[in-house]
Amino acid sequence: TRAADTLSPAIGLAGENWRVITSTEVFPTGFGRGNAAEWWKLISLQKDLAENPVEKFIWLDDELSWSSAATRWAREHHTESAFVLASVDKTGLLPSDLCDIIDFINGEVFVG
Repeated sequence: TRAADTLSPAIGLAGENWRVITSTEVFPTGFGRGNAAEWWKLISLQKDLAENPVEKFIWLDDELSWSSAATRWAREHHTESAFVLASVDKTGLLPSDLCDIIDFINGEVFVG
């Protein structure tokens, strides 16, 4: 929800149109309940995209650096439609990251 509230004004997008994906099947730490072997965020995103196909999507998350499966999935299945960035927790998004996001939205950059 912070992306819709703070990032969207910084890059000139209407954040009220953003979908925020959540799950009730996780502990507060983000790990799945029970025997869930995969990351809940990846599973939730896959489910959401299957139910709500989009032309492009952006996934920004400091926890992406912990999940090679998530970045591999995005590269294999959404080469041109996904912008996936593992931001650094201590620094967050850099100005160059914002420029890359804007370029991706405008179709000016190939992400693969």
